[in-house]
Amino acid sequence: NQAQARREADPVAAAALARVAEARFPKSRGAARARVLRAEIERPELTFSAAAVVVPGQPWRFEVTTRNVTQLHAWAYRITLREWEKAGEYDGRPLAKRYARALRATPAAAWPVAVPAQPLTYKEQKFAVAGAALPTGYYLVLLSNQAKLPAAAAAPAGAITAFGVVGASELSALQQAHEEGTNSTLLVLHRQSGTPLRKVSAQGIYTYYNRNGAEVQRLGAVMQSSATGQVLLDIGTGSSKQSAQLSQVKIWRGRDTLLVGVNSDGYTPYNRAEASTPTRQTFLFTDRAIYRPGQTLYFKGILTQALHNKASLVTGQPVSVRLLDVNGQVVQTLSFTTSDYGSFNGSLVLPTGLLNGEMTLQTDHGSLSFAVEDYKRPTFQVTLDSVPGRPQLGEPVSLTGRARAYAGQATDGATVSYRITRRELYVLDYGFRGRSIGGGRGSQEIAHGTTTTDAEGRFTLTFTPP
Repeated sequence: NQAQARREADPVAAAALARVAEARFPKSRGAARARVLRAEIERPELTFSAAAVVVPGQPWRFEVTTRNVTQLHAWAYRITLREWEKAGEYDGRPLAKRYARALRATPAAAWPVAVPAQPLTYKEQKFAVAGAALPTGYYLVLLSNQAKLPAAAAAPAGAITAFGVVGASELSALQQAHEEGTNSTLLVLHRQSGTPLRKVSAQGIYTYYNRNGAEVQRLGAVMQSSATGQVLLDIGTGSSKQSAQLSQVKIWRGRDTLLVGVNSDGYTPYNRAEASTPTRQTFLFTDRAIYRPGQTLYFKGILTQALHNKASLVTGQPVSVRLLDVNGQVVQTLSFTTSDYGSFNGSLVLPTGLLNGEMTLQTDHGSLSFAVEDYKRPTFQVTLDSVPGRPQLGEPVSLTGRARAYAGQATDGATVSYRITRRELYVLDYGFRGRSIGGGRGSQEIAHGTTTTDAEGRFTLTFTPP
């Protein structure tokens, strides 16, 4: 009861009390409840989120939430546009069957995800990381606390995997309905630079319901974007405009394809009593989603205004761009004048010596946030040798390893920080279910410390498993 009462306020103390109860009264009902409580406290948890579509060939940002997780690895598998579109619909199949074709192939990318080190607290941890650059296409992204993706029927205890889908496309689009309510203009832009794109193919997808009440889709004519990136779309098709409504637009250029959802609110009939003051909005784009302090950030913006459901570019207009730090304080201000296309662009060097985190580019009519972190590409790798013989509990174990630069030379005189954990393993049939797999008991730290590599880059860790 004491452990249960302290679970939320102090889970470390609650877990310790549960262990005491298990040790003192191992066969009692209280010990059984203590084991269940401790398993819940130590259970690993993992979720993540990212933008639906990112810039291809560039690192992209995703937000991770973990509990009782000390290492993470990620994989990206190619999927179809249809699979990406339907990812949010639950069809009853486990992940391994739903994406069986994709998972049989070699992943398009695989990368380690750095988990910020913190004391063992059993509490939720949130952080942002960069995903590996992906070619144009659509992907199933898997994130796991296992170095090798667990098989559906052989995941070890404590294994957990989260998944999501992401697209990589240079295309983006803005949609604006006309005041008469029968047409809509799609503005096709380059996702990174914001430049209007010409000769991009576009095809409307219209939805209606037949006599049986079933939803039916009909494809419209294929059109090309103009020199200013505009495509004029009819919001209805055929003789039944009231029943067949534009629901999506498919745009493509070469093999780069994007499915654009249409905002049905844009089709509300024009109300002449609405305010006559135009509404302005600035769309901002940066060359990356995550930066290091001192790096140069390149950005571009497009200033538009809307009046009576008509959108237009604002040219020759002064624009002030402000850089805000993580506390919302103005660090730097730049002034621009919009071009004949309503755009402006510039660059700035991100300051050093400030708090890392989420910074913001802000204008009077729009803003964009991005991450600033002290990340760096690895220049060396660390390998561990196999442990000879069969280690026994209560007897010292020596584990050797080696640090070597990617160029091949040994990394000598380097400090090695290590943490050794113990985890109980037992056979469970875990499969891909919902958004995670696996579970079981978490890990327990039994040793930690530092050592130094020798002239050959080798080091030895010695500990005694309890």
